[in-house]
Amino acid sequence: MCPPRPGRGGGLTYSQRIMTVTTLVTAGVALTLVIQPPQVWLLVVLVVVTVCVGTDQVLRGHPRLRRVESGVAEVARLTQVFRQARASRIVENAHRVREGLLPDLGPPGDGELEDFFFIEKDDPAQVKDAILRVVCERIPRKFGLDPKRDVQVLAPMRKGECGSHSLNAALRERLNAGGDEGGRTSGKPSLSPGDKVMQVRNDYDRDVFNGDVGEVVSREKNGALSVRFDDRVVLYDARAAQALLLAYCATVHKSQGGEFPAVVVPVVLEHWVLLARNLLYTAMTRGRKLVVLVGQKRAIERAVSNTGSGSGRASPRRSHLAARLRAAVSLGSGAL
Repeated sequence: MCPPRPGRGGGLTYSQRIMTVTTLVTAGVALTLVIQPPQVWLLVVLVVVTVCVGTDQVLRGHPRLRRVESGVAEVARLTQVFRQARASRIVENAHRVREGLLPDLGPPGDGELEDFFFIEKDDPAQVKDAILRVVCERIPRKFGLDPKRDVQVLAPMRKGECGSHSLNAALRERLNAGGDEGGRTSGKPSLSPGDKVMQVRNDYDRDVFNGDVGEVVSREKNGALSVRFDDRVVLYDARAAQALLLAYCATVHKSQGGEFPAVVVPVVLEHWVLLARNLLYTAMTRGRKLVVLVGQKRAIERAVSNTGSGSGRASPRRSHLAARLRAAVSLGSGAL
């Protein structure tokens, strides 16, 4: 695409002046408008349709992605998956969920990758017990993955028998039995050496960011911590350490943008208010090598059929974006 010719003096003419509005959303949705009424020079809409949790609502005028239905710009969809192998059952079932179809919950067939499993349990307490066995015993034994470093449990909600709070406590007891020797600080468990933790706020001074996962190396009496993130150790004073939370189990929302070798997801009706298609899709696509859903088939059916935001607000945002785009084009030179 050629840039506009400069006017006299090397600058752009009035009709070529550009107003650029760019919205980048962590879910992978980008909108770039380059408009200057009454003359429209360029409109570029780039949408990476990953249907992640809630964040595309700012661009959504209708559940059928009104943001690309205005008809005023060419649309490109990125459909090739790089995180998992092309023959992956994770990819196949993620596509099915995105299209509103139930994932294949049966065991892998002959020649299929053993990377997607469903363990059916009807009672939340049974689901919790099954998750503990899967994370601490079955996955390490069958796939050789480290239960703390390689396996991430992702829950739709914090509360409930299968919420992140309950699962964090249970997994910590199994994977770091000596944890929380210092009791509770500010209403949450004190972090101990060996604990799996997640950074929940960007810290530019320490070069750690929201969603980074590490392991506590040491703790001082004054509350200072040393935390290993990949190949480096970061030092925290007591105040900065408030941005760290236990991460044996994280919420699906906190996992957006991340990926893990293996993901285990409780899917139960007690999380009814947040069971939505984009939330299930997001959870499933965080896993590179293995995804295990544990819970109730009815809960999966509920999630797949619910096209709400996955944030407890099922009503779509009505931004009138499509009408405004068409109006902007009509003021300019016509089709782009």
